[in-house]
Amino acid sequence: MPERQHATWAELLQEAVEKPGRTLEAYTAFHNYSFGNALLALEQCIRRNLQPGPLNTYQGWLERKRQVRKGEKGITLCMPMPFKRAAQTDGVQEETAEPETCYAFRFRAYWFVQAQTEGEDTPIPSIPGFDIDTALCTLNITRTPFDELNGNIQGFAHGREIAVNPLRDSHTKQRSTRSPTSCSGTPHRKSWWIARRPRGISARLRRSPSR
Repeated sequence: MPERQHATWAELLQEAVEKPGRTLEAYTAFHNYSFGNALLALEQCIRRNLQPGPLNTYQGWLERKRQVRKGEKGITLCMPMPFKRAAQTDGVQEETAEPETCYAFRFRAYWFVQAQTEGEDTPIPSIPGFDIDTALCTLNITRTPFDELNGNIQGFAHGREIAVNPLRDSHTKQRSTRSPTSCSGTPHRKSWWIARRPRGISARLRRSPSR
């Protein structure tokens, strides 16, 4: 029976949820890749005792004057593979129309981590810092003033707009001052959820009341 090359998506997600620090470790090592591929690459590095680090193809390492060591097996990632197919309208093939480009996702072992190569030193790219304004702009989300009078609501969202309670940090500090266990107490004190509201009413981000 051939050796399995990588874990399934279900196994990767289970590890990300159950193993503390796994998501951060994957992002730190492979932040230029999608979340799924970062977990996939990290899982293979751990299983094969490889030092997680910069990924590149065989040709990519050659361009950086590094050679993949003989006998090294590639890291498998999920990648889009383009293919052509005849254009169709309402299920009927159009013979005169230009073929349309489609994509299918396939697993391919085309990548190698730096630990599998040798040659000139390669600078490790820095991890970009998180900027909330850049993130919201990229996601096309707008921040609006928080106008909710209920202090138990920590924020709300409506459509592509969000509002955050400016006093949310002070609430946490007050609870921490009153009780040493308020930040690490029972689960109900730390639970948060989005309350679904009928159409036309904002969703609310609530904090369960302390008991």
